[in-house]
Amino acid sequence: MILVISVEYHLLNKVIFLGIFVKKNKKTFLHIGNIKFENINYKKNCATLGILIGKKEFRNLGIGQEIITKACNWIYNKKNIYLVNLSLSKKNFIAHKVYKKCGFIIKKIEKNDIIMQRNYFINKITIGTANFVNNYNLIKPSYGIKLKNALSIIKYSSSIGLIYALKKL
Repeated sequence: MILVISVEYHLLNKVIFLGIFVKKNKKTFLHIGNIKFENINYKKNCATLGILIGKKEFRNLGIGQEIITKACNWIYNKKNIYLVNLSLSKKNFIAHKVYKKCGFIIKKIEKNDIIMQRNYFINKITIGTANFVNNYNLIKPSYGIKLKNALSIIKYSSSIGLIYALKKL
């Protein structure tokens, strides 16, 4: 069982620092790492994420993915922060894979780093393509959407990080 406990708040609520603990037995918890949100901007609803699991024996067990997902959901529900950014080394393939599983997408690639972002709302959106090829548009039932327009919508959706599945049209 994993437990995240709020350790402290810093600098007028611009940083939230959390400890990551695992339950050893009924009465004791082991501190295995930290996760923090910094550069919190309440007007723009965004923050920067940092995580460290210092105890090596707790790495590669899915704990990072679980903690990141829960912490991002927590900061959205408690503080209305829906854009979470992070930076990682291009060489950190394991972290990249974990962040991708948590809903982060690449926003920018720099010389040595990758900038990723998780948008709470984009992670909750699903686009169906049934109307793209069928003629049951409610406003103009005889028309439907042209393939060119459907592909344009899909291309734009992909460019802003929406994940889609497209069957052969």
